[in-house]
Amino acid sequence: MKAILFIVITIILFAFQAKQPNNIQVDKGKSLAKQCINCHVKSSNGLDSGLTNIRKVRTFDWIYNFTKNPIRFSKKNVEAKTIIDKYKPTIMASFPLLTKKELKLILDYYDRK
Repeated sequence: MKAILFIVITIILFAFQAKQPNNIQVDKGKSLAKQCINCHVKSSNGLDSGLTNIRKVRTFDWIYNFTKNPIRFSKKNVEAKTIIDKYKPTIMASFPLLTKKELKLILDYYDRK
């Protein structure tokens, strides 16, 4: 019985630690986010342009596809098109080489701010 309890506690602790980014991950996310900070900044009133907690309103795959190529994605996604149209003539840059792991680090960084 003690062995089972120990295994369950170990699994729970491991799962909790896996969700917490370490300092290296945070630094990497901050470094990657430098490309985003020029446009996606928090204002003095605490509002930002949509990156903090964006995963609460968009799926990770949606964010990833939009970030890789906003224009191409907006041709097949109505919500993406609405966002593109809302901010015209400004168009978000494409990041075709961005990996999912890198995007996760960026979003984790924004959520920690």
